[in-house]
Amino acid sequence: TAFNIATKSSVLTVPVTLIATDDVAVTGYYLSENSVSPAIGAAGWTATKPATYTFPSSGAYALYAWVKDGAGQISNRASDSISIDLPPSITSFSLESGSLDLTVAFTAFTATDDFEVTGYYLSEVAIAPSVGAAGWVSSKPASYTFDSFGNNTLYGWVKDASGNISARATATSSIDSAPIISL
Repeated sequence: TAFNIATKSSVLTVPVTLIATDDVAVTGYYLSENSVSPAIGAAGWTATKPATYTFPSSGAYALYAWVKDGAGQISNRASDSISIDLPPSITSFSLESGSLDLTVAFTAFTATDDFEVTGYYLSEVAIAPSVGAAGWVSSKPASYTFDSFGNNTLYGWVKDASGNISARATATSSIDSAPIISL
């Protein structure tokens, strides 16, 4: 009687709403990205109503649902559509340690996205930036200049063309002031 999924998602596993009735009892549930009706004994039928469905990757999908009863009757197909756009992620993020200079080079800074990383944001403040915040740069930085000497923490984010922002990455570096030699 009802089948729906969200129209957009930034995760692969999405909630499913499926309401079905039968004059005796619904005995099976079947979800598929294929529109062809499943056979009564096909692999993939479940005895419990699915609460979620996991898609393989980003993209536009149609999801199809069927139910069956104990007499071997299969319902008409129900369908709904979704667009999945995963956020980018930072897979490695580290700084050189033990520097004598406020400008510290990255030893690793790798980010991925299902389409393209379009922006990089670095800050000494752990608050996530908005998509339109000042400070986003289009090229991956090779270094960062801290405000002060000592133990410093740097936070990084990346974004994609759809406006998705990654989870925060954290790197630390210890910056000692250069010794002063007096004559």
